[in-house]
Amino acid sequence: MIKWIPFTCFIFIIAIASDRLSATHRSFWQRVTIWSGAIYFAAVSWLTMAPTSLNIPTASKHFFYFHQIAYNVIPFQATSWEFFLNIVMTIPAGVYLYLASERHRTLSRVLIAGVCLGLFIESSQFIFDLIFDLQRTADIDDVITNALGVYIGFF
Repeated sequence: MIKWIPFTCFIFIIAIASDRLSATHRSFWQRVTIWSGAIYFAAVSWLTMAPTSLNIPTASKHFFYFHQIAYNVIPFQATSWEFFLNIVMTIPAGVYLYLASERHRTLSRVLIAGVCLGLFIESSQFIFDLIFDLQRTADIDDVITNALGVYIGFF
C-alpha cells in the first residue's frame, strides 16, 4: 500500500492545480482544456509512477544498478515498442504546452521543456523507486523520446 504514495500525491497535486486554474479562467473551453489536461497528466502519472509488480524490458539493454534500482545512461542501445510509445505518450504534453504558452516559442525552448519533462519523470521514478520500491527503471532513452514527443505535439 505504501508503494502508491507517489502516485496518490501526484493526483492530489494535479487536482488542486486544475481546480485553481479553472477558477481563474472563465471560458467554458478554457476549463475543458484545463480539466482534459488534468486527466492526461493523471494518466501519465499512472503510467509512470504507479508501482509495477513485473518490470520486463522488451529491448536487450545493459542496465546499471544502484541499490537494486535499474537505470540506463547509454542512449539507443536497443529500441522496442516502448521507445515509440513514449513518444506517443508525450505528444499531448506538447499540445498543452502550445495552448498554454505564447505562440512564438523557439525550437530550443520547446526541446528544453521536453527534456525537463523527461528528466522529471525519470528522476522521480528513480527516487521513488529508491524510497518505495516501485520496480521502475530509469532510462535515458525515455528522456529523449519524451522530448521528441513534446516537440512533435507542440509543432
